[in-house]
Amino acid sequence: MLKFTCCFDISKEFEHLIRATQNEQNVNPELSATVVGQEKDGIVLYTWDSKSQFSGDIEVTHVGIYDPVKQTNKVLFIHDKKLTIVGASINQEHSLLGTYKVFLAELQPQNNVFNLNIQRQRYVKVQFLYGQYRGFGETAYKESHMLVFLHKEAIGLYHIAMARMGDKGIMMSGQPKTEICFGKFAWAQWDMHLQRLYIIHHKKENLHGMEQAVPVLAGFQFQAHMLEHPFELMFDVILDLPIPQAKKSSSSTYLDLRLSHSIPDANMNLLVLSLPNGTVCLCHQQTGGFKSGGRKKHHDNTRTATGEVPLQYSVCMIHHGSILQCVVPVATQANAAKNRIFFTMHNECVLVFLPGHFVHLLNVSLEYEPSHHILFHDVAYPDLTEEAGVEKTSLSKGGLLTHLYREKSGFCLFESSEGKGYKLSINKECLQRMFTDCYTNSTKMAILNYVIIKTKDWGVVKQLIEYMCNDIASPEVELLMEEFLIASTYSAMRRQIERDQLQLLPFTSIDTARGQLEKNHNNHKLAQVTYFPMKHNVNMGRRHSSGGDSGQRARKLSVDDLPESLSRHFKIKQQLQVSRFDPRSVSRLLHAMRDRPEDFQKSSLSENHLQEPGRGRRVLKTLSMKFRKLNEVLTPKVPIKAKSVTIITPESTRQNSPETGVGNMPVLPGEEKEEEFVYEDQPTASTTTQQLSQHMSKYLKQDVQGKIQNLASEYVSCQFIQSKQLFHMLWSILNTQEKIVHLDTPSCLKDYELFQAMERYLMVTQDLAFPLWKGFHTFFTGLAFRCLDFSLFLQYVDSGILTLTPTFVEQVLTELEDNRETDRIKFQILSKLPKEESVQYFIKSGHPCSKTFLAEQYVQATLLDDPVPRSARSSASSFEGDDLSMTSSGGAGGLSIGSVDSMEVGTYTQQTFPPLSTLLKLLETKDPEFKNKMPRREMTSNVNQVDKMFIESTATMYRSMQQ
Repeated sequence: MLKFTCCFDISKEFEHLIRATQNEQNVNPELSATVVGQEKDGIVLYTWDSKSQFSGDIEVTHVGIYDPVKQTNKVLFIHDKKLTIVGASINQEHSLLGTYKVFLAELQPQNNVFNLNIQRQRYVKVQFLYGQYRGFGETAYKESHMLVFLHKEAIGLYHIAMARMGDKGIMMSGQPKTEICFGKFAWAQWDMHLQRLYIIHHKKENLHGMEQAVPVLAGFQFQAHMLEHPFELMFDVILDLPIPQAKKSSSSTYLDLRLSHSIPDANMNLLVLSLPNGTVCLCHQQTGGFKSGGRKKHHDNTRTATGEVPLQYSVCMIHHGSILQCVVPVATQANAAKNRIFFTMHNECVLVFLPGHFVHLLNVSLEYEPSHHILFHDVAYPDLTEEAGVEKTSLSKGGLLTHLYREKSGFCLFESSEGKGYKLSINKECLQRMFTDCYTNSTKMAILNYVIIKTKDWGVVKQLIEYMCNDIASPEVELLMEEFLIASTYSAMRRQIERDQLQLLPFTSIDTARGQLEKNHNNHKLAQVTYFPMKHNVNMGRRHSSGGDSGQRARKLSVDDLPESLSRHFKIKQQLQVSRFDPRSVSRLLHAMRDRPEDFQKSSLSENHLQEPGRGRRVLKTLSMKFRKLNEVLTPKVPIKAKSVTIITPESTRQNSPETGVGNMPVLPGEEKEEEFVYEDQPTASTTTQQLSQHMSKYLKQDVQGKIQNLASEYVSCQFIQSKQLFHMLWSILNTQEKIVHLDTPSCLKDYELFQAMERYLMVTQDLAFPLWKGFHTFFTGLAFRCLDFSLFLQYVDSGILTLTPTFVEQVLTELEDNRETDRIKFQILSKLPKEESVQYFIKSGHPCSKTFLAEQYVQATLLDDPVPRSARSSASSFEGDDLSMTSSGGAGGLSIGSVDSMEVGTYTQQTFPPLSTLLKLLETKDPEFKNKMPRREMTSNVNQVDKMFIESTATMYRSMQQ
């Protein structure tokens, strides 16, 4: 799933400089350098031991500096003996070097080495601050500031006065001034890029009537503009994690991790990850039981029934106020003890990586609720590219991993044992294989959501949809279609509106924060993700006065103001309790308006259009399962050469846009060519606009109330575009014809698969209230007419799934030949229409059978003293002199026509005479005792067999009774 590209190699970057510092006679072929530090500007500090031109035959320790932007190396300091330097830091003027032994060395010029007398058995770390602090710039008086970390004791801040020495350089002008920033702490991390400090300490709290020491995570921002207090509290929160209390008497074991930005305690794997938008996560690898809400979760290192050991980690989502916990079985107890999980931020997600076991991509950003985690397992080796130039075993040995900052690549994975840095990216081919092979629907939906919203790679999206079409009758197809429609609409709106407005729109079709369970095809559990609410609220720090230009301070914080973003997020979350819009609410409203119109006031929505969304779903599922076909590989066909449609989205580019690789959009029957947005069901679009406007008005400020209607209309327009785009993809993958063929064209298996895809597409758009465009119902009904048995086609019509549009009826009357079978089909279709519409179509068609039908209507209306429809009267009068016989003419095969309202398949024969039938009904209406007065006779089973002598005698008897 991961793609590793080597972006840093210490042997290649520093080899030239190291060789140049040695005598030609004393070149050490086994010479190797070690990275010991990195600063905010990206420079890398490294050390190596070798003989120099000043030391003769004695090996001494060298300290070098590498500038990745300028790609230059320089020797900073040469000690007079061989030392073990495990970490180093340099001030921004490059005049002081601090190491973890601990000593300070003057570099400009190299003169004195000062021992700080801080010898400890526990971990010690030094770190210079970067920024425009007091004395920064071209001034005679300068001051450098250095943090000193004494694990489990304190964190001190050293203020080192510096002075210029003419043109020769800078030197210390006095003893450093010290102050204690923090007392005892259990763990600390320095963010050198953003100049932030995160610490975990313990404080006394009254829990359940007892005073207990609880761990607290605190975040501090160092700001150069603050003269008196160069740091301020961003937030602090009590943690529900098993973190041991810092005690001087307790011993600690540390990892040999030279380039470490935190305390490398072997018993605690902790890392804080953050984003500028306010996302803050504390990642913690579990080493024992997990305690939350007073209950202990029994996920300790005990073997399961299968002999596996559960490995557990947690991600404390500060911004969401909840904890994500994941339990993963690993192979053996030994592996569980020695493997250390690597955490990093990738594409606004937390990436959890254990080489040789799994890769998890957790969607925990502040922009979304926790959901759609990609859990990739059974990873034998990481997927290394050829550019990496590394054997597969290099990252699968369980080596220690940390972060290395690169100017162009951002933070990279750094393998400390080999001194190589790798840029991480998602392997698209592997992601597609994972989508194909994964067992659970949740992972497939997570991959589709990630590709649409995060990567925006529409070529990959089309390939995922193409794989989905391989088994179009699968129940997961509807879920994936729903996810595509909602996620793509959210992605299209993402850069058009502000974040406060965006959090009101749905980004997924599933319920969030419900946990996730990943299994393989053998039903073996691979990982389980659960959520727990944090028991304590996050306390936001107060801003100190800068004593300077407030406008300048505001500009500085606007670049990456995590406290402001986090505080704003908590305010909206706690006070407004924002919820996202549910498009299914529109479907429910339309359903209620159709079933109970009296409960709703009159609106612009016509009852004729308020059809139940998703009506006939049970019928569809029952019928689709009968035709389920597995393992049928579908390949995209040549697209038709017709009008192309331009899909407009903010992320669309020439190289990677939604229409990439899907050909041209077909022109559907009855589609309006001159209009871009022509909705098939206008009430659905208008109701969505109205409901979304009402939802957004509850949470948005008054100053944007006037824009709400425009925002809602824009959202519906994006719905329309993405709905059409999904149809376009399905068409390009499954179509077999270069154009939309006539109704009399025989269908094939591919046509039926296209029908199944469109069937599910229609169900999804109705359930989510996504608008369709002019011509879809005509296209879908015509496709169903070609693919289904006619009796099944009529069931679809009766169930409300298919719509007999005027364009489709015209196609039936014009494209089907005139014979006995097609006439039966035509008139059965017309029988499903209202009576007035059927009359109009009979008149418009000019078919010979229409003469018989219109004559019958005219006679019936005359005998019953009903007003004769003007259309029927005029049409019947125009047929004077024509042969209005009992049977149809024109080679129709003698098919007789009865009343459209009472027509049924196969119930009329050539012996039927509709005027006489109407006469009998008239006699029964005027004389209820008519049947009793008629002579008894044996009735035949076929009511259509008329005894002419019996009718004649009955008519004569009735006439004599009138006289």
